[in-house]
Amino acid sequence: MLLEGRAAIVTGSGAGIGKAIAALFVRNGARVVLNDRTAEIADRAVADMPDPTRCAAVAGDISQPSTTQALVDTCLQRFGRLDVIVSNAGISPPGLAKTQAIDEWKRTFDVNLLAQLFLAQAALLR
Repeated sequence: MLLEGRAAIVTGSGAGIGKAIAALFVRNGARVVLNDRTAEIADRAVADMPDPTRCAAVAGDISQPSTTQALVDTCLQRFGRLDVIVSNAGISPPGLAKTQAIDEWKRTFDVNLLAQLFLAQAALLR
């Protein structure tokens, strides 16, 4: 149990790599806050975990500081600590970079970079 007693946040854990990371953490003793943009997907991911009682779901867009703050707050309230953050969430709009609209670039920047800053700040200012 490499992570016994530890608490983690895994963003983008509603499916794919993030969900697999969350499940691995739970199997190794961690308590995990899972995140996806929609409550339905986040709740389903928690239900799919090896031990759902060791998990919490927080739905929301991680490019919003209110969501990253909710992730940290939930981890601290539910598990009493925060030891690990896995910033897994990210987006990649379809198409070629040379034809991307500026709004798509801004959204990608917000999710893939600024969200990491917001989450780190929320954790460090706890």
